[in-house]
Amino acid sequence: MCPAMDSPGRLPGAGLVDLIRTAQLLADRYTLVANSLNTAPVTLASLATECRAVTDALRRFKYLRETIPETLVFDPVLLDQSCHDALHSISNSLSSLDIYSTRIRPATSDSAVDMSSGQLTIVWNEDSLKQILHEIKTSRQSLAFLLNCVPRSVWNSLHKGQCLHYRLSEHVTSKNHSTFMHSSRLVSWDCAISPAVLNKGSRLRLSTIGPRRRPEVCPVSDISEVHLALKRLKPPPGTLYKQSMRTTKDLHDAIDREDEAALVKLLLQRIDPSTPRIGSKISPLRRALNRQIPSLVTFLAVAGADLEDRGDEGDTILISAVKLGYADKIIALLCELGADVNAVDNLGCSAVHHAAMSASDDDTLAVLVHAGADIDRRDLGTRTPLVAAVQNYRFNAIEKLLEFGADLELRLQNGRTALHVAISMRSSPMTEFLSDQGAYLDRRVNEHTALTYAIATACPDIAEVLIDAGADVDLPSSKGNFPLLAAAAAGDLLTMKLLLSRGAKYDAAGGEGYLPIHMAAHKNRVEVLQLLFKAGSPIDPTTEHGETPLTIAMHLGCFEAAQFLIEVGADVDHSAPGAERIICQALKTGNTRIAMALIRGGADLTTPLLRNTSMTPLHLAAHYGQNDVLATMVSAGVDLDTRTWPGFTPLFSAVKAGHLATVRLLVTAGAHLRARSTSGANLLFFGTAEPAMMKLLMELGLDMHERDHHGATPLHYAAVKGHAATVKLLLQRGAKVVHASAVFETLQDYKKKSPYRQGTPGGLARQKDHVKIARLVEGWKFKT
Repeated sequence: MCPAMDSPGRLPGAGLVDLIRTAQLLADRYTLVANSLNTAPVTLASLATECRAVTDALRRFKYLRETIPETLVFDPVLLDQSCHDALHSISNSLSSLDIYSTRIRPATSDSAVDMSSGQLTIVWNEDSLKQILHEIKTSRQSLAFLLNCVPRSVWNSLHKGQCLHYRLSEHVTSKNHSTFMHSSRLVSWDCAISPAVLNKGSRLRLSTIGPRRRPEVCPVSDISEVHLALKRLKPPPGTLYKQSMRTTKDLHDAIDREDEAALVKLLLQRIDPSTPRIGSKISPLRRALNRQIPSLVTFLAVAGADLEDRGDEGDTILISAVKLGYADKIIALLCELGADVNAVDNLGCSAVHHAAMSASDDDTLAVLVHAGADIDRRDLGTRTPLVAAVQNYRFNAIEKLLEFGADLELRLQNGRTALHVAISMRSSPMTEFLSDQGAYLDRRVNEHTALTYAIATACPDIAEVLIDAGADVDLPSSKGNFPLLAAAAAGDLLTMKLLLSRGAKYDAAGGEGYLPIHMAAHKNRVEVLQLLFKAGSPIDPTTEHGETPLTIAMHLGCFEAAQFLIEVGADVDHSAPGAERIICQALKTGNTRIAMALIRGGADLTTPLLRNTSMTPLHLAAHYGQNDVLATMVSAGVDLDTRTWPGFTPLFSAVKAGHLATVRLLVTAGAHLRARSTSGANLLFFGTAEPAMMKLLMELGLDMHERDHHGATPLHYAAVKGHAATVKLLLQRGAKVVHASAVFETLQDYKKKSPYRQGTPGGLARQKDHVKIARLVEGWKFKT
């Protein structure tokens, strides 16, 4: 049993020191309780462990808060503002734990301990304790996350004896030895760190990135080895150099022989060190550079050779020395002798650009910066040295450039930053490295954020790096394309799962109201649809144009996507404003497989179309001769004698369209062959365009002598419409030539009761200028 302990007191509003003491006191208390009682010891022990962790985190915050003013690299007010919510939540949780801990007391007459059964039973709300444990753990991890974003700044210098000495800022480093460590490297995502905390961490981390001190470089002339050469070879002011063909040849020959003694002797005679050999454009100093002889380069440079001499690519002596990988001592010498550190070659690259691209890991960059080089100078392609280092995978150079104050967020002409360049290179290590260095992860460039760009370029590994580094999983691009939508379009399941696990919204609408589920249907990605459905995405959201995912899948012929959506309950009778239902559109566009799936899903087959009330989906299928669809409708139990205006059954539509096989299918399935329209016309009246159809219908038993309500026969309609072959067929089979009181040329004429024609078949043909048909009809009685 736990002995009585003094209560820490009321926690809200207590100072930081009191909060630390309270956390330590509660850690001790719950440890003692967990060791004393046999009821729920795991929960109690976990609370004790968490209180100790909270104590450590609070002590770390106190330490940083006290030491930051001494380092002068960070704003303590920003730290207080960022950590305020986490500290307040910790304070509230500790207060609750204090209250609960006082309920666990020794067995007394007024305690909550029941000893009647002979065993010790503690009565308290364990679920509440678990809830508090979860809350305080989340708050503590959020605080730790924010504290990990704060660097330590300790200035050190390099070891003695080197030519170049400069100070570096020592920070907490990641596995890539980067200057800044994103706290996701230390705190797992299971911690349920909120986006708000992530944003605060980003502000903390980025607020430390500013201009660094320039490196301290000792003058080369102070080096004893070089001092003597400077004293002997450096020409006094106003020196006139000697120049002749012989001495110039001797000078170049000495360089070619690598004869240091001969070269020094000539230079001491003040032979011009800048005159090229006859027939050549190469100066002595450039010749020595190309032969990679540092001593010769040193002698010539000190003797007054032209340091601004340019090669074929426009590079000065300094740029050439950097490109050729000369040691930092040579670069320092050239800078001290007056070489222009900001000169550029034909591509606009300065010595800093080439040093940033170099594989050499010496102090050349520090030398150039100390000499006044523009660390953010752009070449003709608007690249800065930092971007050049990124493109050449020079991790150490990137670190150094950032230490010397390079701007990580400068944009190229196309708007990209160094981070976007790394993504375009499909380099996961470089992307991770730059995110560790403090690159802004949520910058919009052109049509993308960094995250949507990585997803669109099929780089799931880079997308994972950016998400783990704290990129906003719901930040849309300038055109509304947000990460989950981009991942759905790319079919990137791994990235989608990662985004959803980080709280990405599956119902956030992109351009034109597109949701991820719309995009998955658009791309016919069933596995993506399954993932979104399991995650809770709605099945029938509509776009700005009123389209559901099923509508989109139908329009694009994405059968697999449509099939899945139908199976999980999508609305098979949806219609966008002013548009036909999905089944009607599927039939019109010939997407018969999707149409059959809609039928099996229960689509309405007998409601007339919005814009053509004489058609239903059943009539449409007959009109288009879609026999597989009709067979599926028959299996679904559709009424084959469904009528629309003007009394048409699906057989009428099939006959008008001339689909013989469809007519046979419908008749075989039980369609009423002798159905008549509202005007009393049978099927023969509407099949006159196809003699084969007329033959089939007559073979099935229809009478060509039947007359409609106005006395017309199929022969009248064949004549007025100019169907000569049918007229001849009917006459051959004995059709009678009679008078009709009204013959309407079209259904619209019949519907509007427009002017109609009267007469015999021959007379009607003459009225329509079908002279041959008129002569055929009128002369037939003489033939018979």
